[in-house]
Amino acid sequence: MNERLGVEMLWLEFTKYNMNEEKKYVNELEWVQYQLDNFESIQQVTDHLTDLKIYPIKGKVHYILSDKTGESVIIEYLNGTPTAYKKEANVCQTITNNSVLQSEQFKSTISGKKKNNTISAYRYYQLEQEILNIRPENEVNESFAFNVLKKVAI
Repeated sequence: MNERLGVEMLWLEFTKYNMNEEKKYVNELEWVQYQLDNFESIQQVTDHLTDLKIYPIKGKVHYILSDKTGESVIIEYLNGTPTAYKKEANVCQTITNNSVLQSEQFKSTISGKKKNNTISAYRYYQLEQEILNIRPENEVNESFAFNVLKKVAI
């Protein structure tokens, strides 16, 4: 994190980086530092997603970034291609250990399924429901955020 951007990452088993591209490369951790050193906004990050390739040394991850305006993006490398899921400023966004696409598909079929907090896709569903229930009169602060996270803790 710096004064312009915040970057977090979570494990994503389905990550597949494009190892065959003839581009400069960074590892999955250096990618974070590169974003912090070179860009000031989510728009700049997404405009330059294909500039580098990632050569992983530790793991398969996806990223969630936010900038000082409150805009955010989830970036996943699936099938060798980076995919960005952007949200406008000050709209909460959910990330778990499944891809956004997998989580959205699960969310659309939740009816009738056993509620199981150990399933990443179910935690995604719970977080999305909490986000949908945020009202302007609710104070979204540190305490609120930690209470929401407690609901999806394993």
